[in-house]
Amino acid sequence: MAVRLETKELIQEADELTKRNAQLRCQILEKQKKISSLEIESATLSQTLELLHKEFDTLQEKVKEERIYYEKVAKEMNSNLQGQQDWINSHKLEKTSSAISVKDIGEKLLDHSGGSLSSELPSAEEMTRAKQGLELIQVDSASAKLDELKLKQRIAQFQLKTEGFPCEIKTAETKILEEEHQALLTDKGGELEYLQSLQERIGLFLSSDLDLSSRLSSGAKPDVGLEEDEWVWAGLAKAQIWPVPPSSVTSSPIAICNGSFKIRILIVSSND
Repeated sequence: MAVRLETKELIQEADELTKRNAQLRCQILEKQKKISSLEIESATLSQTLELLHKEFDTLQEKVKEERIYYEKVAKEMNSNLQGQQDWINSHKLEKTSSAISVKDIGEKLLDHSGGSLSSELPSAEEMTRAKQGLELIQVDSASAKLDELKLKQRIAQFQLKTEGFPCEIKTAETKILEEEHQALLTDKGGELEYLQSLQERIGLFLSSDLDLSSRLSSGAKPDVGLEEDEWVWAGLAKAQIWPVPPSSVTSSPIAICNGSFKIRILIVSSND
């Protein structure tokens, strides 16, 4: 009986060992499967990391090329702006010389006594130069407006070129270009105001000259509704009408006269 009991116990222990062995093998297989899946995932991650490195290198090269291109465009825009500024500076001398010639014509109308007609009156050639100066100012004004439009178009094209750049780069450089453009526009605005004021003065002077010449050449006294020695205001110019003898008739284009009347033009400042 004792032998049978031991045999039975040994058989039970053997069965339990077999079951445990089977369980261990199952666990080992599951862990091997997990290890295989982890190895596959690790290989996939390694490939992804390698692709990311390659893409990062490509992006760095692209950013470098864009930075070089952007610097080239910025230099071109600065060169264009500098060219515009040089053009304005070069034409300032011509405009100033034209303004001085017109001012000299006005100053020749008065002597140092401050009211009487000067003996040295501007000639017809000087009046022609004054008219040519007015035409030159008008052409320069139109050219300035055209250059401003061209500059705006170039800035618009530049903005289109820089749309793909990073925001930090665009913001920094665009502020600089906007400041330069605003300074240029301010300078041009002052030039245009100066040109318009000068055009008004020259146009008023020339129109008054032609109008009085035509009215006096007809032989009739101008119907101005004023007494003798009374001043007639016309913008920045004023004229005085007084009778003179025929012997004082002059052929000057400024001292307009006929056998009975003589016109004196006096250029005054706007605060008189």
